[in-house]
Amino acid sequence: MDSSDKFHLPELTKDNYVDWVSKMSSVLKAKELYQLVIGKEPSKVRGDDGKIVEFDQSKRLDLAHAMIITWVHSSVSGRVKKNGGANCPKKLWANILEFGASKKQANKFKAWYRLTHLPLRVDNVQQFISAFWDGIAVLESLDATIDEESLGHIILMKIPVELAHVCNSIIASGTSSSMEVTYETVLEMLDSQISADSNSMLPKP
Repeated sequence: MDSSDKFHLPELTKDNYVDWVSKMSSVLKAKELYQLVIGKEPSKVRGDDGKIVEFDQSKRLDLAHAMIITWVHSSVSGRVKKNGGANCPKKLWANILEFGASKKQANKFKAWYRLTHLPLRVDNVQQFISAFWDGIAVLESLDATIDEESLGHIILMKIPVELAHVCNSIIASGTSSSMEVTYETVLEMLDSQISADSNSMLPKP
């Protein structure tokens, strides 16, 4: 079993850049090739006699290139093999990071769109809360800047009229204390209010 199988490495596509780079970086580090690929491994070493000698990195460079290019899907291989990337792992890795930077911006837009357009209804509150947290995790993985207060108010605006009492309770809590109305506090209070409403409707023993 090779390292890619061991680490369950997928092929790089236009849709899985963040996950792929994280996993490939781990594989390269495990093989002690990561510093070489990012150009931070010294090519010269001091010998026992104190003289500086050139270190032959050719075999390790070939190994690193083979490990990376093998797990690049054909749909993106042309873009990452440009400008010497077809032979040099350092240029290949730099091209992959450049490719990811452009995809990251597009993915940020998609992630923000999905998050802000999540529907909130009376019958899907728990699903909404779970999906919202998942959306936040995606944005964080893309290094997006998240305005916690603005997102908190966006959630408040989504609360349907049937749950107006929940919205009013959250607003009252926010205005009667020093608590900041962030997406996290709104989600937690929304969850608590819905749970309380559900419990109040249960038949008393």
